[in-house]
Amino acid sequence: MRRLLGLIALWGLLLIDIQPATAQEAFDIVNTGVTSNFPQDITFHLTARSPADITDAEVRFQVENRSCAQVENSGFAEVTPGKLVTTGWTWEMRRGGSLPPGATVQYRWIVRDVTGGVVESDKQSYEMTDDQHSWQTISRDRLTLSWYTSDQPFAEALMQSAQDALERLEVSTGARPQGEVKLFIYGSAQELQESLVFPQEWTGGVSFTGFDIVAIGIPSGSLVWGQRAVAHELTHVVMDQLTFSCISDVPTWLAEGLATLNEDPTGASQSEYVSALNSAVGSDGLLSVRGIGGSFPTAQGEAILAYGQSFSLVEYLVNTYGAERMESLLSAFSSGSTADAALEHVYGFDQSGLEVEWRDYIGAQPMIGVPGVRTLTPAVPAIPTFEPYTLDTPTPSDSAPMQQPTGGGCNAGLQLPSMSHTAGPLAMLFSLAPVMLASLVLGVRRRRRE
Repeated sequence: MRRLLGLIALWGLLLIDIQPATAQEAFDIVNTGVTSNFPQDITFHLTARSPADITDAEVRFQVENRSCAQVENSGFAEVTPGKLVTTGWTWEMRRGGSLPPGATVQYRWIVRDVTGGVVESDKQSYEMTDDQHSWQTISRDRLTLSWYTSDQPFAEALMQSAQDALERLEVSTGARPQGEVKLFIYGSAQELQESLVFPQEWTGGVSFTGFDIVAIGIPSGSLVWGQRAVAHELTHVVMDQLTFSCISDVPTWLAEGLATLNEDPTGASQSEYVSALNSAVGSDGLLSVRGIGGSFPTAQGEAILAYGQSFSLVEYLVNTYGAERMESLLSAFSSGSTADAALEHVYGFDQSGLEVEWRDYIGAQPMIGVPGVRTLTPAVPAIPTFEPYTLDTPTPSDSAPMQQPTGGGCNAGLQLPSMSHTAGPLAMLFSLAPVMLASLVLGVRRRRRE
């Protein structure tokens, strides 16, 4: 009996010795994490161990957004072979475009050792945070608004404007948010630009439509401007939720027309747009509907006219045919219809037919000949593609003289801060890169349509 008890005790001691050794020899990932230097880069961190020397550490990551292809990217960390490795890999935003605050990145690590063993971490999420500011947050329904300047009533007023804009949009189009939308309110246009990689000097607000995120610079003394800006950009996000398709694009006149129509609680157009439209009607200088279906002109006068026409076109469709048909039109785009096919299906006419009806509606002369697509100089896009917001008044700023715009897109009509003349050749090259990229992309897209 004593011998049996002794054997049992010896067996227990052996087990105690074996268990720590087994755990020590496990091949596993001890720890992972992320740190951010917003907006310049984020770094993925790793600590792993193995009974054999670790030779490779790969981080795979992807951004959560609405896109036609969810691509998982890879980064390979530098590894000094060893049984315990601590390393990391940095994703530099200058190489791929900035992410907005609130964007979510999913990542996982794959680690290999010299024997061919492989261990993989669980997929984890990291939300981009602009930690240069102390954010406060309020939420209502599907909207979350974050801000760091001014007081609570200022934020509440912007939130109410956003809610009112959504109600107007539902009345005029039947559209409503399909998911959560995040609004980030910066204290000025300059502080907003500091949160972007390669910002344009005229940027006062951006809508990251694929992310359902809006960022706008609104000084505390510019609440009225900010309320219109919030309504405009929020409309872009909701429209993208409803119409996103990998097959076709919503014409610019429809996207900007809806956003401009939804800016004002009364549904009134900005006076500068009205003046430009009336002048063009009187001089028979209207742009063709098809011509403003792609990029807006870059010249200031034509850009303002493009906004005025877009507002008038959408106002005509909503007032004449009602919200139900507009909702059907937006649904047609989400199904992959082209602009002409969607209009034909819902209204019984294409863009040329719309041109005829709309010109009669505003008292303009009929277009002579078949309306064609004008070749317009494309607007300079930011990276990634988002739509800077603009009114006919300057983005509120505490300083900097203003000058007239030279850029188109969603910024047409905005008076710009004076350009610095101290930029060197490298800065000039960076500023030209988006133009060349935009020209190439738009050229390919146009050829595909043809």
